[in-house]
Amino acid sequence: MAGFYGNDLLDNLARPSATMIVADLQHLEVGQWIPMSPSSTPTEKTAFRVDSFEVASWMRTTV
Repeated sequence: MAGFYGNDLLDNLARPSATMIVADLQHLEVGQWIPMSPSSTPTEKTAFRVDSFEVASWMRTTV
């Protein structure tokens, strides 16, 4: 997982999109919250929860 990509002003709260992969942030687990913004506390309204994934292939989240 690297980060969210898109029009920074509209899709990323005007924060720059990810430009590199941070090795320490690559440990994903089923049930883990993925916040939609860096300042929000992960909840069902502000984050995705990892449902399942296959390393180096795909990831599915639930909202």
